[in-house]
Amino acid sequence: TTAGSSTPTLVFALASSLTTTRQPHEMDLNEIRRCDEHPDVDFSDEKEIARFVRPRKWFALDIGNVKVLRINWVSSGLAIAILWGFVIAALDDPVGVNKELQIWKSWVSVNFGWFFIVAFNAWAVFLLYVAASKYGNIKLGKAHEKPEFNNISWFSMLFSCGIAVGVYTYGVAEPMDYYRGGYNLAGRGPLYNDDDRAQLAMMQTFYHWGLHAWAPYIVVAITLGVVCYRWNLPLTMRSAFYPLLGNLIFSPIGDCIDAIAIACTTFGVCTSLGLGVDAITAFGARLNSDIDADIDSKTWTIVVMTLVANISVMLGLKKGIQILSTVTFALGLFALLATLLLDNTWFLLNSYVQSCGHYLQYVIQTGFRTDAFEGLQYDFSATANKYWESSNEDGGSPLYDIMAAANALVVNGTGLQSPGSVYGSHYMKMMDWWTIFYWGWWVSWAPFVGMFIARISRGRTIRSVILGAFIAPTLFGFLWLNVWGSLGIKMQRVAELVLGDGTVATGGEKYGTSCADWGYTDGVPTEAAAIKLAEDGYYALACRSNNNMLFDVMSPYGEVKKFLWVVLFVGITLYFITSSDSGSYVDDTISANGLQNPPIFQKIFWCWTEGAVAIALLVAGDKAGGNALGAIQAVSIVAGLPFTFMLCFMCTSTWRALKI
Repeated sequence: TTAGSSTPTLVFALASSLTTTRQPHEMDLNEIRRCDEHPDVDFSDEKEIARFVRPRKWFALDIGNVKVLRINWVSSGLAIAILWGFVIAALDDPVGVNKELQIWKSWVSVNFGWFFIVAFNAWAVFLLYVAASKYGNIKLGKAHEKPEFNNISWFSMLFSCGIAVGVYTYGVAEPMDYYRGGYNLAGRGPLYNDDDRAQLAMMQTFYHWGLHAWAPYIVVAITLGVVCYRWNLPLTMRSAFYPLLGNLIFSPIGDCIDAIAIACTTFGVCTSLGLGVDAITAFGARLNSDIDADIDSKTWTIVVMTLVANISVMLGLKKGIQILSTVTFALGLFALLATLLLDNTWFLLNSYVQSCGHYLQYVIQTGFRTDAFEGLQYDFSATANKYWESSNEDGGSPLYDIMAAANALVVNGTGLQSPGSVYGSHYMKMMDWWTIFYWGWWVSWAPFVGMFIARISRGRTIRSVILGAFIAPTLFGFLWLNVWGSLGIKMQRVAELVLGDGTVATGGEKYGTSCADWGYTDGVPTEAAAIKLAEDGYYALACRSNNNMLFDVMSPYGEVKKFLWVVLFVGITLYFITSSDSGSYVDDTISANGLQNPPIFQKIFWCWTEGAVAIALLVAGDKAGGNALGAIQAVSIVAGLPFTFMLCFMCTSTWRALKI
């Protein structure tokens, strides 16, 4: 439209600036664009962004004077096709999609579990080495630049973004599952009595939420920070590979990198959204018995929370996301300190110090654990063999066929024995259910959290980012997990001493121990002793659902418990919203090729795309057998595998960039 015109006009712009005559102030992309040698590039300026897009790939749409779209249509189109194609398929055939996801999840876990384990260890070592090296003093930006955010706001944003709803959903449930879930954790440390079992349960939880968990985030953050802020490249995932690929990042290879990053981010965020909405509806039902925790309630919860996330992302980074993250962090910190002070503070502090020491001593042993011999149960299975190119068409094992044929000739034989009963192996899917699920989840979050940390870390040195966003949140997260996990183990022991027969119950109801002996039916205390104990705030947590456990550990605190329940409910709701708005912010930035302030309509679109994918995953899981979280956990592992390979190359890219 011309100046002063009020007539709405549709404008389509396809950039071809890379073929135009170079202006005196512009630099050739063949040059290394060091920020200390050239002026900064203003990436809020659309004209500057267009210079980093190949001809005819930049798409701009205006309606009148209103900016509607500013995207790289190739990478955005690929990502949209993947995400919305999945949504349509999941809603059209939820059972089939869920079945396929479960097959791929198990296949990836069994055949690439070793690769996930090695990669995460390598990333952690790489980051610690860089922090201790001379390169740790390099600043993400110019030498005189100061951080954009103060330390408190910076830490609260990165912690809220990185931990999200997981600490609420698994803070009590995860250590309890290891403690009374029938797992043999001896290979992860000494196991002589039940005290050791409790300690190993905390150790395994720390392992999943410790240095290994934050490593993929910081690898992405450091790579993008060095390349984008020191070489004046747009803040988009393809830029991380510029030291390796050069100008090829502007080719279809770069488009694929950005498309994978957007899809991976969305699936990873939806894993947290699914876990969050499951907990929110369960918490709501605990506060008000009239609230249902069915699939319809979860769907509408996602819709409402997505609306709120839209408002936050429209307000922008400083007015929306920063304020919301600070409030969310403060609520979680209040709940943590309240439980620390209201309960046996000295026991909890002892447990924290002891668990940190145990983690430091056994993290290498645990970090390389792949459950190799437990995995032989797949090879000994008639129908569940997942090993690549070593299974029959029916999913069985050729080895099993040989064993069964020979066993049939045994005189007075009783059939093949179970490896679990003969050798004491725990269930073969522990790595699939827990460690590999976590590693896939963290990796699928890496584009989102890593880019977000890079965005808020300009002006900080590499060493300060690694210490502040790698080590500090690990130690703080340990305190959080240890307080709630230790309280869960304590409550379980109270129930066992009162309701049990004097034997240690190493398996919960799902694993063969009947909770009916403790006076529980379907997770609810029904006999006099169990009811009396519950009235005083103590439950047999091994018999309770995961989403009830966190509320249960707050129950012994009398009238204060109701206030804490409300704090927990608001806290997890806000964490849900911060995950959604931060993920949308990153998706939007990548689709806009690093443009700092894309049009609002794009932000709204990506916000609703995340909501739609989360709903599709919940529906697929629910329709396939009532396990709404099954599809969500599966997609995180499947989506995380390709980006795991990309992260390994990203370490090489970082090292090359630092040496130039």
